[in-house]
Amino acid sequence: PCRLLDPFLVFEVLVGHKKPEEGPDKQVRRADVLLLFGLDEAPNLTRAQSASSTAVGLDPASFHTIAVVKSEDAARALEGDAAFARVLVDADNAIHKAFGAGKGGAMVVVRPDGYIGFRSQPIAPVAFADWWKNKIWGA
Repeated sequence: PCRLLDPFLVFEVLVGHKKPEEGPDKQVRRADVLLLFGLDEAPNLTRAQSASSTAVGLDPASFHTIAVVKSEDAARALEGDAAFARVLVDADNAIHKAFGAGKGGAMVVVRPDGYIGFRSQPIAPVAFADWWKNKIWGA
């Protein structure tokens, strides 16, 4: 159903991506997964790049950013874009449907426990930053 441009399990998208924790015991901690949809359309791509930059600016170790596109052409266009850790091709629209991502783009943060922590449609970097700041600092 979903073809990937690089080895990446869809399971990781649903439950959170494992990243090594820095420290003497090298424990594994899980990062929030930031899914960005609708990047096949130019205005959404700009907002998605902004959202990814926002995530990196807030806490780079806490987010694994994945661009979810509908075609391999769109995926090829994103190759080498440092804003996204991975590009996932969702040719059959299954992941878009599962996360309720319609036309106009969407962003979803999947917490390490597999629950949705944040969702916006369209992509809203400012609302995302506000959510993160409230989550961390209670502001």
